Amino acid sequence: ACGLAAPIASILVSLSPFPTVQKILKDKSVGDLPLLPYSSLVANCFIWMTYGILKSEAKVWSCNSFSTILGIYYFASFAKFSPKASPTLPGSVATHFKATVGAILTTLAVAASMSKTKAA
Repeated sequence: ACGLAAPIASILVSLSPFPTVQKILKDKSVGDLPLLPYSSLVANCFIWMTYGILKSEAKVWSCNSFSTILGIYYFASFAKFSPKASPTLPGSVATHFKATVGAILTTLAVAASMSKTKAA
């Protein structure tokens, strides 16, 4: 039973922004909300998903795959209604997008350069 606690907790944490994102979609506004939690969710979960794949740990990669998809949904929903300039983002949507894609590409490059023995 303890072996399932972490993946379940991970999914529940990733679902926690869902009501906020639904409010953004309903109001068609992000208000003063920051984008950082959503962009960091995508990058963080992608890194953990990649780690789980490299280690052949289904409990790691499966919940983080789900959370990566949720993070992308949150990010896209936020970006759709985000103002061009906002002091609460911080930065711009484009900056967050570039940083997130950079983290994903870096993760893929490191993973691709690892030998099977280093990854395991």
